[in-house]
Amino acid sequence: MKNSSLGTRATLVLALITAGALVAGVGVAAMPAGASSRAAAHARHGATQLDLTDLTMNTWYTCVGPCASATYFSAYGVARSGDTTFGWSGTGTGTGEQGNCQVSTINEALTAQGGPDNGDAIYFSTKDDLYCPTSNPNVSKETATFTISGGTGAFKSASGEGSSTFTVLTSPQIGWGTLTASVSY
Repeated sequence: MKNSSLGTRATLVLALITAGALVAGVGVAAMPAGASSRAAAHARHGATQLDLTDLTMNTWYTCVGPCASATYFSAYGVARSGDTTFGWSGTGTGTGEQGNCQVSTINEALTAQGGPDNGDAIYFSTKDDLYCPTSNPNVSKETATFTISGGTGAFKSASGEGSSTFTVLTSPQIGWGTLTASVSY
């Protein structure tokens, strides 16, 4: 990958600012008032199912080494469906190869943004994550299935499963795609 030193520094600064915001629970996107309280309202009224259907995700990521064969990588971004917005973050480890694809394990979190329930999070881990090249050397496709393994706040006892599909660029290090999950809590 070839980045100008200014581009690399700007990416690093943005990554540090965003990582700090996610760790602090501030998040990187605002949500319309009351949108994250939907999950708490479901919990208070006995509903135990949340369908995250086709969350549209925009991501930024960094890799240790070339991303197509990275041993370690991290990503963060925003996921939206209708009026619901989540911050998204994940860290992963390359675990091998399958054909011409990199196999990875990723631990991820979706964190409710804004509103009174800011910080409610859903945790999940990939069961099968493939990062595959395409005919364009700057474009890869990533597909994954995952298991939901808990959370915080309204999603404390979350469980379920889902899948995601991403288009990932080598330069600049960005991606976009969809995540679909069925969450019980």
